[in-house]
Amino acid sequence: MSRFQFITANLVLITLLGFASCQSPIHTLTGEYSYKISGQVNIGNTSTYVLNDEIGPLNIIHKTDSIYILTFNTLNGGVYHTEATLSGKELTLDEFQRTLSVTYTENSDTFIGNATGSLYTDNFSITVRGNGILYDQTIIFDLQYSGKQLDKQQSLRGNNITLIAKKN
Repeated sequence: MSRFQFITANLVLITLLGFASCQSPIHTLTGEYSYKISGQVNIGNTSTYVLNDEIGPLNIIHKTDSIYILTFNTLNGGVYHTEATLSGKELTLDEFQRTLSVTYTENSDTFIGNATGSLYTDNFSITVRGNGILYDQTIIFDLQYSGKQLDKQQSLRGNNITLIAKKN
């Protein structure tokens, strides 16, 4: 073997080893994350309410090709899941249904300069849609909520809801 062939063979081997050591997108995306959801929703025609932050663990597992399963476990005991499709750095959630509790205060009167009101919690059946972008160990999703109140049938919409998931 000539010196040129020896050097060429070693360069090819080093290049192949370098590619083999790179993590594939599957291995970098799958795993355990901590997530937080925050944003605002509109209830009815005019009322805007800030959502209570939702936090908990998120598990992402690889299903097939570019399809992943996302399982959310809220710290208040709820669980929901969906599938998502990875294309480059963008993760598109499959539309899914869940129940969302919204707690709010409705002001009624003013008592010595302070607003008084009642605290309410209403449950909504919502559809969730969204897309996320992968940034190293973090995924930032932009979510959209739409649905109806379970007992009064008021509508709920939220178009600027953020979910941030950071890999543990």
